Amino acid sequence: MDLLVAGEVLFDVVAAADGVTRTHLGGSPANVAVAAARLGTRVTLAASVGDDDLGRRARHALAAEGINLDLRTQTAPTSRAVATLTHAGDADYTFDLDTSAALDLQHLVTVALAPVVHVGSISAWHPRSHPAVLALARRAKRAGSLVSLDLNARAALHDDGVIGRINNLIAVADLVKASDADLALLYPNRPAGDVARSWDVPLAVVTRGAKGARAWSRHAGELVVGAPHVEVVDTVGAGDAFTGALLAAFRPDLPDGERLPSALGNAVRVASLSCTRAGADPPRRAELDV
Repeated sequence: MDLLVAGEVLFDVVAAADGVTRTHLGGSPANVAVAAARLGTRVTLAASVGDDDLGRRARHALAAEGINLDLRTQTAPTSRAVATLTHAGDADYTFDLDTSAALDLQHLVTVALAPVVHVGSISAWHPRSHPAVLALARRAKRAGSLVSLDLNARAALHDDGVIGRINNLIAVADLVKASDADLALLYPNRPAGDVARSWDVPLAVVTRGAKGARAWSRHAGELVVGAPHVEVVDTVGAGDAFTGALLAAFRPDLPDGERLPSALGNAVRVASLSCTRAGADPPRRAELDV
């Protein structure tokens, strides 16, 4: 196992601007696991699903990607997120997390570690699941694993304690990734570079949509990578595709020096290709070789 991903599995119910509703497997950690697995990384996903049709569908779909599963089955139903798309392909979300299975993650206390451990999104900073995710991240840090964190902010779910919980995880992270939208929500009116440097982590990355990504490395300084022009179907899971591709470059350490620009460029390309199709559907390695 190269990579352990821990966090929520859910289904995105996507209401497109054309009025058509589609259901896709999602949840940021699950999307990251799929993206990394499609690029040849050996991935374990630790999560919770319901004992229902959607839970069985999630198990089948994730296993079909070659992902090793540590999925706990709960009596609560598998979680859903309703995503409403704009004409530009961006998504606004509502969630059913208070009555569903995604954040029941107490089993993370015993999950086997990997050289790289990724956490993030709702399960990382939601008060219901944060203690279990933080305990996993701290255990991974003590064991010498590289710890990756994706902020993936959601305005509808934030409370007064969210920044404190995020800071708990940043304190043990080697990589912190956020989008420019995350920064606007969590750190309003602060320049991205100031925020990234304040995290004081070995590698901080901010994705910028069609503008690509910026990174701040302790060893390589600041890097800017542009994105190719693509015809966007939707942006669902694009940031997760980026994260999965970047984590796939951790072999066995943080990409730095000459490796970092290439790793960032590849991650941007993976995210861009994901935007050309509906839902979280990152490309496979063979597609990148075309």
